[in-house]
Amino acid sequence: MKKQETKGIKTTYSDVLYWSMSPMSKDKKYHITRVHESVLRKLIHYDKSNIKITYSNKWISKHTFLDITQIEKSIPHLEKKNYINCITFSKKNKNGELIKRRIININWNFIQEVLSEVPKLEFIEKDTDFFEQISNESDGIIEVNQEDNLKKESLEKGVETTSTNIDFNVHEYLTKRKLEFAKQLISDDSEFEALYTVDKKALDKFFYYNENIWEIKTLEFDNEDLFENIHGVNLSYSGLGTQLKLFTIDKNDAVTDLFQLNCYDLNEYLKIKKIKFGDVTLDNYETLKQFEKKQLNI
Repeated sequence: MKKQETKGIKTTYSDVLYWSMSPMSKDKKYHITRVHESVLRKLIHYDKSNIKITYSNKWISKHTFLDITQIEKSIPHLEKKNYINCITFSKKNKNGELIKRRIININWNFIQEVLSEVPKLEFIEKDTDFFEQISNESDGIIEVNQEDNLKKESLEKGVETTSTNIDFNVHEYLTKRKLEFAKQLISDDSEFEALYTVDKKALDKFFYYNENIWEIKTLEFDNEDLFENIHGVNLSYSGLGTQLKLFTIDKNDAVTDLFQLNCYDLNEYLKIKKIKFGDVTLDNYETLKQFEKKQLNI
């Protein structure tokens, strides 16, 4: 593989992950499945706070909502594919017992090499419009500048464009919580205002980019997991014990419904339904209520 000089591999790695699990790369030695990609993406997420990743399979399973057996198979597979390096060792605990420990490092040099094989190198350029990038990455989405022209023409003619969803209200969609989150990522005022000009599909791509999940907070950065999926189901986990919360909110970000759930019950349900948290609908949410764990009154 020919190595390519590319700036900021840690910000363009998503292109490598999408390519590595696409059908077009199936004959490549570095090709991985969607499950392996999900695990690798989470490991890369850990790398942002500590390049020496020490999370156990059990915790990675909780964070990815995958069965622990899938983690146990994915880690060695990713190491064999050269995406990660693993160091295993034993140490004595306070009782003098030998316990196994593992450190995982992301092989960024290899990821950079794979980057050179990604076809049509259309990576972020300095003068590229932020929301044009989102639209170009989304299948079937009209480029932002083209859509603006279409909207302008339709207003002049009094005709609604076919790309406009009459049921979509961008001001209701962009709640205070979404705007506060976006402000952390978008420093340019004009790009921030552009949030109100793009369609729902592009906005969903921006917020729910990780398999239909919006990671509002993460345990490794915020000492709390707070996720919302594209169907409006929220998940909160404090990192203590096995209990988590599922809840829904209204357009003002106020909680409308909430219940506690054991993470193992959730994982088992997802396994049976053959879905991930990003696929959990409001109907699934109602079904999961039967597994509700009542808070103990102490």
